[in-house]
Amino acid sequence: MESAPSVHIILVNWNGIADTMECLRSLSRVTYPNCSVIVVDNGSREDEAGALRAAFPAVTVLATGENLGFTGGNNVGIRHALGAGAEYVLCLNNDTVVDPGFLEPLVAALEGDPGAGLAAPHIFLYGEPRDLWYAGAEYSFDLETLRARRGPAWHVIPTAADLERTEPHETQIVTGCALLARTGVMRRLGGFDERYFAYYEDVELNLRVAGMGLRRLVVPASRVWHKESRSTGGPMSPTVYFYMVRNTFMLAQDHAPGGPSAGNAYYRHYARISRQVARSLMGLTQDSARDMERALAILHGLQCAAEGRYGRREGSYRFERTARLRLAVTLWGRRFLQATIVRAYWYFHAHVLCRLRKTGSAMRGGVGTPSVARTSAKEEGT
Repeated sequence: MESAPSVHIILVNWNGIADTMECLRSLSRVTYPNCSVIVVDNGSREDEAGALRAAFPAVTVLATGENLGFTGGNNVGIRHALGAGAEYVLCLNNDTVVDPGFLEPLVAALEGDPGAGLAAPHIFLYGEPRDLWYAGAEYSFDLETLRARRGPAWHVIPTAADLERTEPHETQIVTGCALLARTGVMRRLGGFDERYFAYYEDVELNLRVAGMGLRRLVVPASRVWHKESRSTGGPMSPTVYFYMVRNTFMLAQDHAPGGPSAGNAYYRHYARISRQVARSLMGLTQDSARDMERALAILHGLQCAAEGRYGRREGSYRFERTARLRLAVTLWGRRFLQATIVRAYWYFHAHVLCRLRKTGSAMRGGVGTPSVARTSAKEEGT
């Protein structure tokens, strides 16, 4: 198949060389005839870039020297792919393994549908190879939906019929876990928005693709297996809570109907989250340190959103450091600890709500744009 379009597969590695090597071994068995692999090492602690170059000499390894997040790392790879003349880029999580024939159906789906800009495979759980993890996703900025779903986007619950599907079908959100895009689309949009760093960056990209009038496809004939959230400590770690809470607010500011003025609904959504945090803090025991970490991550995420602090999570605030110290107090001091933290929570709640209401639409002022070079809005995806 000499005329097969060129595909550049991008992996981002950050202190995850074992997963990355397993993924690369699976990619070495891919049957698609015109693909190359790029690994972006995001400032790993050890010389993982050198180890990857030695183990996989045919793979292009780019070292950033710092952690640019999922967004920045992929954008480095996307820029390299654009410069090399790729026709498609596939952003693939490094904690995945792929079926040898996964790429042909993905490319065929976009080649056969000029009105589609993105495509994703069926993705199964690595530890449960028959359990379908992703078969499409949806989003909504409706407040009641947010309350029910606890977030603006969610995977469609797979059914037995999903397992039987063979033809590509449309979805609202193509997951960033395995996202095939036309390079014309990525060039025009500028890649991922690096303010997000990680989590909901794929939702944001999908919404911009939808704004171009392009469909997003799920391709059941393509199969990938995913280990889920290996680089952030698991699917519901404090780090995940931080990015999801902060980025939910940013996503609404960027894309909810009415733009920044639609924030009032999110103030109420924030208040609901805050009450949950308060209940979590009230239930502190000696064994609830991780619950405390999650609660503080939620508050930290909301404070960063209110202050317009985007990108990588940096540092911790005074109330968080104080709470960590008091968490070490023995059980006899628990009542005092609870009372102190709850008072700090209510102070924080009032402070952030006041800031949010004052800043409103100004929250987006001065915010950077994605770093991949943009072209004229008249350019069409190729």
